[in-house]
Amino acid sequence: MEYFIIIGGSTSQVPFVRAAQSLGYSVVVFDRYADCPSAALADKFFALSTHDSEGIEKLCDSLKEEAGLAGIMTYSSDKEPLLIVARLTAKYGLPSFSTEAVECCLDKDKMMSLFKGIVPTTKSFAFAKLDSAARTLEDFSYPVIVKPSKGTQGSLGVSFVRGQAQLKDAFAVAKSCSLDSVVIIEEFCEGRQFSLDGVVVNGEPSILSVSEKFTLGKCGGFVISGFAAGKPLSCDTELIYNRQVMEDAAIKAAAALKIDNSFFNLDLILNQDGPVVIECGLFLDAKVDRLLSFAGVDVYGLFCSIATGGAIDRAAGNVNRLLDSAVALVFFFADKSGTLEIEETRSDQEVYKVEWEMRSGDSVRPPKSISDTLGWVIARGADQREAYAKAQGIAEGLAFKVV
Repeated sequence: MEYFIIIGGSTSQVPFVRAAQSLGYSVVVFDRYADCPSAALADKFFALSTHDSEGIEKLCDSLKEEAGLAGIMTYSSDKEPLLIVARLTAKYGLPSFSTEAVECCLDKDKMMSLFKGIVPTTKSFAFAKLDSAARTLEDFSYPVIVKPSKGTQGSLGVSFVRGQAQLKDAFAVAKSCSLDSVVIIEEFCEGRQFSLDGVVVNGEPSILSVSEKFTLGKCGGFVISGFAAGKPLSCDTELIYNRQVMEDAAIKAAAALKIDNSFFNLDLILNQDGPVVIECGLFLDAKVDRLLSFAGVDVYGLFCSIATGGAIDRAAGNVNRLLDSAVALVFFFADKSGTLEIEETRSDQEVYKVEWEMRSGDSVRPPKSISDTLGWVIARGADQREAYAKAQGIAEGLAFKVV
């Protein structure tokens, strides 16, 4: 039985472990924590850091000699495991994203330069020093968004800046989070935010979902608060009219970044002039895999098939067109720092699902990025508005406290 390698053993990787096993592979997981959620499920587990390129490669060489390698994957957004997967799959001739695609997706300045003339984007500048930024922005129209240039995802280090007086602090925060200490400053674009999630297999792209994306707003650092996908309101002509244009933009953006044999996601703003692309990344947006799975898409089996070069069922298609109803996902967060205490919660799997990211006894804090979520609720509804309202109501009624 061939080995299927998964680099990382977090909760996010668990469905991929099960999917690969259901396809008949022996699953091997690498993670530094012996008690990680995937460790007990894996057929073989190695307590090895996902950043240990040399150690992972050595073991993969041995496993290849022993039984052969069917595929290698990660569902981590960290740079090192992504690069390890890209390098090893290239070495063994397995399907995956390339090192070039990883670098393009993690370097926002390079990304925006690749987008020029291909998709509509916001005006942006890259700076290594605050004084250069301040001089350039003297005549710039505020507000602006200040964010790290390289290596971060999930709103970490992102600030909404209303004027020159706030620039210094925002610049310092973004610089501290950026792997190359470079800061991106871009014009603020008002409008509805959407996440387009898809897959590219052997150069052929497919859109899986067009989801309206909600955040905690300017004061909350634009941390994601939820998504709604599926049937829109019949009166939502703005979305209905622009959906194909947005899908075309996502496909062009993924091609510009040379994404292949991978999921991808695109963030864009829809305003009165049409869609404006914000950024594109490898994999699906935060927990959109859970949303698609709840809607009936075999998203985990799909990615395992991509990683092993198996046949892809493109009939799974776009969930927005498949559903005659809607689904929504709402994140919930702590309102103060402390220790989490969770009381019993239940899920009606047909109507809604509650999933916890944190456990009782964990230290929690108010959200600075999506990694601070306590968990999420997914619910069904007749349309996107109803589904989102249901998910919000369930989230607000969850029995937990922070002490």
